[in-house]
Amino acid sequence: MSLRMTPKQARNLFKQKGTTKQPSDKPIKITPSEDAIQCAVIDWAKLVKYKDKSLSDYLHHSPNGGKRDKAQAGIFKAMGTKAGYPDLTLNIARHGYHAMFIEMKRSNDEYPSPTQRKRMKMLTDEGNYCVVCKSFEHAVRELKWYMGIGLNQNRKLECGADA
Repeated sequence: MSLRMTPKQARNLFKQKGTTKQPSDKPIKITPSEDAIQCAVIDWAKLVKYKDKSLSDYLHHSPNGGKRDKAQAGIFKAMGTKAGYPDLTLNIARHGYHAMFIEMKRSNDEYPSPTQRKRMKMLTDEGNYCVVCKSFEHAVRELKWYMGIGLNQNRKLECGADA
């Protein structure tokens, strides 16, 4: 998922900031943050029907990342926070897996850290489906496959509609 800005929009942006430097006429490519992509995935999952709820009710994010002071990090560690844990967890069994874990990255140039790879291997060895998704579209494609998401007879997204 990338946002593009026309040259006219860029010029207006520079005018608003009060600079005299004129931008080039090439479109500017803006890559959203990992957090923004993850929020978009959750918003999309709110539109998908699963049983009598939405798929987003089954997706979970553990606040493992981020900078914390030593005291807060110690509290989180004592509470069970684990390094390298994937960004999103879907606790629904499908395709012989116990659950689905998604590690989000914001571009094709980013890769899981060694700690993340080790954690994902551990989860996979226990019968879970783990995937690294490098865009909103990639995460949605993986969720659609895992959950069998398609359009129901009312043309609404629903789990198992195309299965």
